[in-house]
Amino acid sequence: MKLEHLKYIVEINDSGSISTAAERMHVSQPAVSQSVKHLEDRLKVKIFKRSRNGAQPTEVGRSIIEKAREVLRKIDEIESIAQVQHAMLEGNLSLVAIPSMCMSLLPKTLSAFSTRFPKVKLEVIETGTLQAASYVEKEIVDFGIMSRREKTDFSDRFHFDPLLVGKVMAYVSRNHDLAGKTEVSIKELIRYPLVLFNQSFRMHAFIYNLLSKAGEPRVLMTVGNPESLKRVVAEGLAIGFYPNIVLKFDPFVQNGDIVALDIMEMHKLTEFGILYKKDSRLSLASREFINELKIQAVKMQQAFHLQS
Repeated sequence: MKLEHLKYIVEINDSGSISTAAERMHVSQPAVSQSVKHLEDRLKVKIFKRSRNGAQPTEVGRSIIEKAREVLRKIDEIESIAQVQHAMLEGNLSLVAIPSMCMSLLPKTLSAFSTRFPKVKLEVIETGTLQAASYVEKEIVDFGIMSRREKTDFSDRFHFDPLLVGKVMAYVSRNHDLAGKTEVSIKELIRYPLVLFNQSFRMHAFIYNLLSKAGEPRVLMTVGNPESLKRVVAEGLAIGFYPNIVLKFDPFVQNGDIVALDIMEMHKLTEFGILYKKDSRLSLASREFINELKIQAVKMQQAFHLQS
């Protein structure tokens, strides 16, 4: 038995006909008729007597409709309680996030959450994964939004709840020697100056170690700001590295100022998710924010055809 079955029989009773009920509920008349028949078949009783004048409830139908009305009333009460709770939800919520999430998943999540819960005071700290994990461990924040490439990246004191999966790409300017390619090797990459995130980012060691397999990487500079990295790349000064799920819809990439290249030896995928201590008790605000993160992650996967 579905909720719409109950709504239909109440509306038919109040309007006096199936066609009028269908019109009021913005559904087709056959759909309403089929729904009522399905309910009657399941209950093995006739709820309505149909005639040219409309639909009138049978004796047993009147009892069923009254109970249906009570159920719908209770559901309205439940929704009202939830709405009141949402409106009254307040307090402080602090989280830490890596730049790639601040540039992609976090803005829409913050917008949706703030609209639903305007009384919750939010604090977002942006930093690299290593520092972010430290903030979560020391309980400076309620939870973190970060990345991992191995399940052992975080100790067993933490719980990591995946949201998105991506891979690291190489990025060059539109005028770079490699811009005409779609895939490059690490041997090709180390021939050119590189810009890497600084050592507070786990990606620094990951990229450096990968490229070192083909020789000594030529690191022109390290940065702590993703916008700085993109501008250095766009100017043709160096090759940069970034997860594809972030720059997929970045203006530099969409305008063609920066070109994304697959790295032949890049076999590890990157998981982006929520990190919190296993023994922590997440507040209601934290749980609601995490739920919104998951909703926005699904929307992002669908919009950009990302791997889940």
